[in-house]
Amino acid sequence: MARTTYPLRFSDIPVREPFILVDQATQTYFLYVESDTPQGGEPGSGTIVYQSKDLRWWSTPTTVYRVPHTGWADPTGGARSPAVHLYGGRYYLITTQQNPSTVIAAAQRAPGPGGYDGDSVWQHQTARASVIAVADSPLGPFVDLNLETPLTDPSLMTLDGSLHVDPDGTPWLVFAQDWAQKPDAPMAAVRLTSDLSRAAAPPIWLFKGKSAPWYDDPVTGAPPGRSLVNDLQGPPYATEAPRVYRTPGRRLVMLWSSYRRHFTEYVQTQALSRTGNIAGPWEQLEPFVTGNKGHGMVFKTFDGRLMLILHTHHHDPSASRAGLVEIDLTDEGVKVLE
Repeated sequence: MARTTYPLRFSDIPVREPFILVDQATQTYFLYVESDTPQGGEPGSGTIVYQSKDLRWWSTPTTVYRVPHTGWADPTGGARSPAVHLYGGRYYLITTQQNPSTVIAAAQRAPGPGGYDGDSVWQHQTARASVIAVADSPLGPFVDLNLETPLTDPSLMTLDGSLHVDPDGTPWLVFAQDWAQKPDAPMAAVRLTSDLSRAAAPPIWLFKGKSAPWYDDPVTGAPPGRSLVNDLQGPPYATEAPRVYRTPGRRLVMLWSSYRRHFTEYVQTQALSRTGNIAGPWEQLEPFVTGNKGHGMVFKTFDGRLMLILHTHHHDPSASRAGLVEIDLTDEGVKVLE
């Protein structure tokens, strides 16, 4: 394709929380990114997409989704962590939306009686959850499946949902619970109805971010002179961006991202379900990409290579770009190829 059609280099595109859909029907890569997306002259937010044939040259962006003004979410509050999945012949966009004016629990001035107990409300907890929209094309327009209520329990602050489908066809939304609500940072999954519009059962809890042994490592857990524990919020645990993949031996690998060194370094890590069951048990592995890079997902190129895309410069959003790393997906997890 001529550069006049695809004028942008990969390094030109400002990216946070990238997600690539490889569309076999059009032999096109689609890169989905959150964006401020005005609607009818009013402020708003949504999702844009860039297109490429070779991962080097990309189109200018196209708006594919706008947060509605008629649902539970604040239309200016963002459509974070976009993920697009082909399911049942249609394309499903999952984003994290919020409404800061809907308070789930009001902040307390201090931890609960007896000190930090893991359940103290140390800041306002407000509505945040995954939303699914559907379209017949990767270019949208994506339309919300359910405007009235989030997919997950409205009393939970959840984020970064993605779709996982069991071998028998059962769909799941895999998501993180916000560490602002649960500082031990649980990861969870909820079974969905076949049309993906609603939860079909209560969520199951997969693991807690605090279960990653590298969090408490005296070398990597906190920089010199800094405690592993924040006096107000408790241990600095977090879970973000769960992305689940099946290995050649039918195990499951979950990519997820978090912080180490007392929230000063963002990393890409992973967990392994040797049973191949979304319920686990999940074994935590060491971070395999460090240096303020993460929020990764895996895709296969048209020439058969497995690639990890993640964002860089996590602590400087204005400088953040997408990085590509070639990987191997093994029964012991994702391995970066030298």
